[in-house]
Amino acid sequence: MQCTKPYLGNKMPWNVCSAFAVGIGSLATVVSAQQYAISPLGYRPDSTDTIPVLISNSQIIVGFADIGIPPGQTPFFLSAGSPAVFPSSPGNTIFSPEAINDSGTVAGFLMPNAQHPLPAFYSAALYQNGQYVELSPPALSTGAYTDNFRALALNNSGEAVGFVNVDESQMFAVSWVNGQASLIDADSNESSSANAINDQGWIAGAIGPVSGAYANPVIWHDGQVIHIALPGNATSGCAIAINNAQQVLVSYTGPNIDDGFLVWDQGVETLLPGFSDPIYGTYATSMNDSGVVVGTSANHAVLWQNGQICDLNDLVAPDSGWVLTDATSINDPGDIVGYGTYDGSDVPFLLTPTGEISVPEPALTPVLATALTLLAHRRRYKPLA
Repeated sequence: MQCTKPYLGNKMPWNVCSAFAVGIGSLATVVSAQQYAISPLGYRPDSTDTIPVLISNSQIIVGFADIGIPPGQTPFFLSAGSPAVFPSSPGNTIFSPEAINDSGTVAGFLMPNAQHPLPAFYSAALYQNGQYVELSPPALSTGAYTDNFRALALNNSGEAVGFVNVDESQMFAVSWVNGQASLIDADSNESSSANAINDQGWIAGAIGPVSGAYANPVIWHDGQVIHIALPGNATSGCAIAINNAQQVLVSYTGPNIDDGFLVWDQGVETLLPGFSDPIYGTYATSMNDSGVVVGTSANHAVLWQNGQICDLNDLVAPDSGWVLTDATSINDPGDIVGYGTYDGSDVPFLLTPTGEISVPEPALTPVLATALTLLAHRRRYKPLA
């Protein structure tokens, strides 16, 4: 029941910063947008690909370095102004980083590397103070599966959330507090996953039938379950991020919808537009406490703010030499990491805000496009599992 983003290839030409519209857009206007300075992040020269995944508020960056032969992706941890650290995972495993908090603790899961024999396993873990700390699964009934339990999110109190598979077709949302696991939702007639948690303990995720045919985005808070309504033409969805303002980033899909994203804010929903393109889709990956969302659309790195989509290529110096294709994470100060092409090579980048500029908003017809992350999480970079 895990969904991942496909690797979407090379960029298409776009130069836009547009509010959502239905039908043909109006005449061009001018909007205000943040301008960014760009820095390359070439973490590991012996890797064939280096992809930043997460950035903390203190600019600790976490990602993957593909070391090639034998095939495998090694996580790296980079603090601002310090060399990257490539810690070895315990045993014959690879660590998949999924979330980072302000103290630099990373939540994720360990999985078999390319040389590990079947059966595969996935186990929740933290990386903190230079060490991996393996988490235990929650207590389950006799005979239930426990070889697939993953931490997908982490708050500044150290509480992690994720899911555990209880059999081949069912999973339950899980939280870890002080290393102790407990089920968030254990309804035997449902599957559930916790994909995000904020500092107030609000948890976002999805609930669906055991069959996995569809799912509904939800919030768990103070013992209550808040169901997030989907657009009328959507049949399934999943909450993938929640910030400290209780705004929730939701993905959804349905008939005649490849994929879609919206931001839920206390019952008010704002659809996130994408750039129309016959090949490349639109994917949101991260949201900060200001409600700014980043991702990709038509193979350009983009951000969404106040119902508008902006091409990040328009927000860096026009002579930078970069083509920004993916924005993978944004922190609360507004720093963004991702990757693109520079001088003919794929290179990861860091964007830092430098001030606001005016950007033309041309007439166009954006479309809804994005990818559903059903009961788990999504990434556009090459999936590990």
